[in-house]
Amino acid sequence: MLVGMGFEEKKCIKALKNCDMNVERATDWIFSHMDDPDSDGDSQMINEEAKTELKDYKCNKPGNYQLSSFVTHLGASVHAGHYVCHIKNKDKQWIYFNDDKVAHTNDPPTGKGYMYFLQKE
Repeated sequence: MLVGMGFEEKKCIKALKNCDMNVERATDWIFSHMDDPDSDGDSQMINEEAKTELKDYKCNKPGNYQLSSFVTHLGASVHAGHYVCHIKNKDKQWIYFNDDKVAHTNDPPTGKGYMYFLQKE
């Protein structure tokens, strides 16, 4: 049944084993473990591939980038709150998007962390 929903067979087997063969619970498990390797052997293979890629790529140049947008979560916890977006326009001005409210902002919350929002309230 889970394979018929489009999930990979290895992931379905692992989900069913972790959920006492309960299909409904296994479906929830799959959605909450989408980035997990399908089997224990896969995680070792992924780690080996990552090590090989790091050896192949070496760069001594410093990173150079410009932050152009980010999303922040406003709320008391991960279970309650609201997401808003901040985007830098072509004139290097920050624009704040909150549902149907769109406005310029001179003080985007970059690098301020959780404590910034507690102090603002």
